[in-house]
Amino acid sequence: MLKPQNKSPNFLIRAFVCPPYHKIVICIKIHPMKKEEQSFEERVKAIIEKSNRPAEEVILDDLDIQNLLKVSRRTTLNYRKSGVLPYHQINKGKIFYILSEVITAIKSAGNNNQNFKP
Repeated sequence: MLKPQNKSPNFLIRAFVCPPYHKIVICIKIHPMKKEEQSFEERVKAIIEKSNRPAEEVILDDLDIQNLLKVSRRTTLNYRKSGVLPYHQINKGKIFYILSEVITAIKSAGNNNQNFKP
């Protein structure tokens, strides 16, 4: 297999030889343009504007928290178990978060130098 011939942020071209017939195959992979990453503060402001409510009244589910913090489902579970991320649970089922509590937890985790990066 040959090394990539052309590499740019948007696409990658590879050329390699198929063993049985010794033909050259060219593979072009186009990567979508990445959107500019929003900061944590911008994501919080967008949630508040979208809900038209203060942070104390905004309720988020686990998927919302994953998108807000840019972490996996397992990471949110670890944050809950370690007590870093406050949460509420209804009848041992649905887990939800209150935005103001999450913001406070992130600020306090940053002040305590815990390994918690939004």
